[in-house]
Amino acid sequence: DTRIFQRMRHIKQLAMCSYVYPGATHKRFFHSIGTCHLAYELIKGLRHRQPELAVTSRDILCVTLAALCHDLGHPCYSHMFESFMHRLGLDRRRRATTEAGVTEARRFEA
Repeated sequence: DTRIFQRMRHIKQLAMCSYVYPGATHKRFFHSIGTCHLAYELIKGLRHRQPELAVTSRDILCVTLAALCHDLGHPCYSHMFESFMHRLGLDRRRRATTEAGVTEARRFEA
């Protein structure tokens, strides 16, 4: 129970979907708790069904905590900007590649 984890109670998991679908009010806090539960059940099931993996109690704890904390670094509406960031990155890579190609071509001209 920390301030950083409690902050997720106010961050929407579904961004602006609630403006179109008023019932879509899923917050990152509840999403993280659900993810934690599913990860726990998954790793517990692996331990039971595949003993050859030698899943330890420590493994279970680590997977569960990782699932619980997986969204701590997300700012509000972060997924809305993913396509923008991908496009920006692509544009920068293209520009860098073009500039590198021009520099390389000039070197061979001299």
